[in-house]
Amino acid sequence: MTPPHPPARTWTAPHPRTTWLTVRGEFDHDSQHLLVRTAREMLAAHPDCRAVRLDCGEPAFRDSSGLSGPLMVSRPVRSA
Repeated sequence: MTPPHPPARTWTAPHPRTTWLTVRGEFDHDSQHLLVRTAREMLAAHPDCRAVRLDCGEPAFRDSSGLSGPLMVSRPVRSA
């Protein structure tokens, strides 16, 4: 059995008020906090951001805990 690999997380800001957060790879209970941390870093770097697009379309693996990651991202986004 191979150890889990954390998801690759990238973000871009194609427009001044919009950012894209893309996640690829394994997305589970042990890695969902990385998505939230990346979202907070992204929002801190772009305080004028008003729209966040989350792309989780190609995970290699996702468990039921990993499904809550996008919901957890909505908290810092809404508070920003």
